[in-house]
Amino acid sequence: MSIAIKLDTTAMLALFPEGSQAHLDLQQAVLNEVVRKLVDRNVGQMTAKINEAVRTEFSARLGVEGIKVLNQTLTLSDPARKAIAEQATQVYRDAVQKAVNEVAAPEVEAIRKKLNVALDTGLRSAIIEQAKIALRGVLS
Repeated sequence: MSIAIKLDTTAMLALFPEGSQAHLDLQQAVLNEVVRKLVDRNVGQMTAKINEAVRTEFSARLGVEGIKVLNQTLTLSDPARKAIAEQATQVYRDAVQKAVNEVAAPEVEAIRKKLNVALDTGLRSAIIEQAKIALRGVLS
C-alpha cells in the first residue's frame, strides 16, 4: 500500500519554507535522486560499451573469440586461453634461449680462439715438417 501526495508550489513553500533546513534537505534529496537515476543509466550503458570494446580488442589481438560475459564477469574462452598459453610458452622459450646465448657466447668465442691457435700451430708444424722433408730430399 502506498500513498501519493501532490503538492502545488504554495503548499510546498508552506511546508518547506525557503532557507529552512527542511527546504535544503528536500532540494538535496531531489538532486540525489536525479543524479542516481542518470548515473545508474549512464554507468550501465558505459559498462556495456566498455565490455564490448574490451572483447573486440582482445579477440582482435588473439585472433580468436577471446572474452565472453558470464554472470557479468568477463572470462576467457578456451581458444583464448590456449592462445595465451602458447604465446606465454613462446615468450618463456625465447627468454631462456636469449639467456643461454648470452652465457654461452663468451665460452664459444674462447673455444673458437683456442681452436684457431691450435690449428695455426698445427698447420705451421705440418708445413715446417713438410719443408724439412723436401729440403732433405733436395740436399741428399
